[in-house]
Parts: sequence; C-alpha cells; structure tokens
Amino acid sequence: MMKPYLFIFLFLCTAAVARIHGGIPNGSSPPFGPGSPGFLSTCSSKFAGAPSTPVNCPAGVAFRDFSPLTYAAGNPIVPQNTASYNAGGVNLLFAVTTFSSGNYYGLANCTTLAGRNNWQHQCLYDGPDVTHWTLLSDAYQSSSGQWDDNYLLHPAIAPSGTCSLATWCAYYSARNPATTTWKIGVATSSNLTSWTKYASNPLTFSGCGVSNPGLPSIIQIGSTLYMYIVTNGNAGNSIVYFTSAVGDGVTWTCGGTALPAPLSTDWDFTGLFAEIDPYVFKNSHSFYEMVYTAYGSFGQELGYAVSADGINWWKYQAAPIITNNSTAYPGTYDIGDAVFYQDGTNFSVVFGYDDGIGTAASAISQMTDH
Repeated sequence: MMKPYLFIFLFLCTAAVARIHGGIPNGSSPPFGPGSPGFLSTCSSKFAGAPSTPVNCPAGVAFRDFSPLTYAAGNPIVPQNTASYNAGGVNLLFAVTTFSSGNYYGLANCTTLAGRNNWQHQCLYDGPDVTHWTLLSDAYQSSSGQWDDNYLLHPAIAPSGTCSLATWCAYYSARNPATTTWKIGVATSSNLTSWTKYASNPLTFSGCGVSNPGLPSIIQIGSTLYMYIVTNGNAGNSIVYFTSAVGDGVTWTCGGTALPAPLSTDWDFTGLFAEIDPYVFKNSHSFYEMVYTAYGSFGQELGYAVSADGINWWKYQAAPIITNNSTAYPGTYDIGDAVFYQDGTNFSVVFGYDDGIGTAASAISQMTDH
C-alpha cells in the first residue's frame, strides 16, 4: 500500500504540473477552437429552417478576431494610373507564389475609364511579397461584341498543374452588355507572365440555381478543384460551389450551396445585393475561411465565413469584419473584392476601395496570426 505522505507528495507534484501547462497533462497544447489566441470565444450560426438557437461550428473551427487588423502605412499597394490601361482604376489582386523563384504574381481588374462603368483589362503584377508590387503588362483584354465584352472581373488562379489546359489557369468572369448575361472563362499560361484566353470560352456551369455565373474563387481539396461562384453576376444572391477533378479544370459539376442568401437578422440583409466576390483559402490551422463583399449600413463592406471541409459553411452573422472609417480601413469609400494571405505569422487582407467617381486602388491591412 502507498504511504499516505507519498500519495500527498505525488498529488501536489501533479497539481503543479497541471498549473504550469494550463491543466493539460504532459505539457500538450489545448485543442484549437473558439477562444484560441487570435480567435473569438464563440463560433455559431443560424440557418434557414433550423431552430432559432445558433448551431455551433465544427470542432477545430473558429471565427477569427479581426479587431487588431491595421491599415498599412504604405497604402495603396497597387495604385491606379501607372499605365494607360489602368488609368481609370485598379481593383482586386489575386496572387500566387511560383514554383521556382518564390516571387508573387497577381492579376487585377483594370480600366481606362474613370467612372468604372467597364473593366476591360486584366493587369499583371509581380513582387517579392504581398505588399510590394510592380506592374508588368496588360495580360489579356475584353473582346468587343463577344461574351466577355466588358466587366472582366475577379481572376482566380488555380494551383500549378491542376488544370488540363496549361501549367497555370486563371478563371475570370465577364458580362455581355447586349444580353446582360454573365459567364466564366479561363486564360492559360506556362510561366505566369504570358497569358492567352482559352479558344473554347466560356465554360459551362449548370445547376445550383445559377443564372449568371460569375466572380470565381478556386482552391484544391485533395484530388478535387472547388470553384466558388455567385449565382447572379454582380447583383449577387448566394454563393455556390462547383467541382472538377484535378487535371481537368474545364468540366465543372454543381456541388451545392456554400453561403445561402442572408437571413433577415444578418448584418448584410439590406436588399441591395447579397453575397458577391467570394475568396476562399485554407489557413495554417487547417480549416477554411471565406471573405466576401456585401452591402451593409455603410455601403460595401466585407463579410466572413468558416468551414471545416470547404463544403459546409458557418457565417459570421453579427457584423462585417471590415468597414470604412475603421482601423482596418480609415477611408470613406466603398470596399470589396478582398483576399486573405498568410505568410508565417503575418495575416493580411488585400482589398479594393472605390469612390465611384475617379479613385479605385488596392490596399492591405495586416495583423499577427497566432
């Protein structure tokens, strides 16, 4: 039998170890979830047709705390009017890292028109990181009288080697003003510097309630490509996803709804438009985050959702994550077209701002990811 004094000694030692490691034996870290450093203490959403009680997020998923996000001193990172084809404005910057040099490359919406009633160009930029960019070229342009006559928007570059057409495929949406229809096409590249529009554009997207597919974002999950698109062009409604096998990238099949139209209690239930401009990425905590544009109390603002699998999404319904007149964006213009980047412990949100008259550029706000 253990001596009483020995038992007390062992008990005190165990308690001391538990205090040192936050109550977790053997010094292991607590599981990631709500309340982890840099994330909010709760994570839940309400769903249409479900009980009024919010449904908790899956294990290992949490809403990020964006309150430390700070507007960078060097903004804008991509100014307008550095060439004739971006004299009217620049918006949105999707970037990837090349497999060889580690350089970043980005495609952005560009226009010659100050009022931005048309975006006719996709500009190509490169840089050593996500805050320093150099304009390289006018990568590809709209085609007069064709399906992509105007509004070339939201270029999304698939991971290297996942598309059958070329090493790199950039998916983009456009609008034909004669028919007012939106469609999605693809441009290809072998080196990220020279781009050619696919001869058999536009691609086909049927099902999922889509009438005017547009504004794509693309990621790879396992052996499948997932493309998140809006159902009704720039008017918005809901965000759905389509899938294609890695190594294909041309044939797309309806997967389902990612974000349905806002509930009447959501911050972005305003009636002007619902969710548009989705961007999805997988973070260092092994779950997925989505940023999108919606219309709130102060004009265009940024919304947010999270997912464990890229299929089922929990929306942060309380408020936008970035508004104007804030620490993240001290300006007064509409904001939107955002993307997330994570480089080690640096977490960045790149977004566009637009006054609707003469100013449109891309900016960055940053904070630490724990």
